[in-house]
Amino acid sequence: MDKQSRIRTAIVVAGCAAALAACSSGTSTSSSTHTAAPRTTSPTASPASQATCKHVNSLRASLETLTHLQLNASSAGQIRTNLTNIQSQLSALKSEGGTGAFSHQVNQLSNSLDQVERAAKGLGSPPSAGQVSKVVTALSGLRAQSKSTVAAMRAACPKG
Repeated sequence: MDKQSRIRTAIVVAGCAAALAACSSGTSTSSSTHTAAPRTTSPTASPASQATCKHVNSLRASLETLTHLQLNASSAGQIRTNLTNIQSQLSALKSEGGTGAFSHQVNQLSNSLDQVERAAKGLGSPPSAGQVSKVVTALSGLRAQSKSTVAAMRAACPKG
């Protein structure tokens, strides 16, 4: 199974598991125990190239959408779409060397995305509650990491 397929599977399973957990426990939560990395953007960061900003703006839109989505079965498709785009845009930025002033945040975001992939690799068929919990935790960590990344991206590529 390739990387994107594992991520897609993780999202579908996590969404279904979240819905099942909500039905069985009567409550559900989308809060994260992770904290966002501190913002390390420089107010004097130079603007990025137009090509880089194209990827940055697409990545930022997916991160912002992911941050506001609830982790549940009804949002599984949108989460999957955002994760696929995040993966594609991170790859494009890294391949063209366009991370510049926010390279630390991009690397941290890539690490968070890798954690989602590792959690997805651990899913059995059917997945256990612990396996699903790991996927949800990894997704929550990705969401938390995205906050500092988005701030750095705004400095490098302001919306205009």
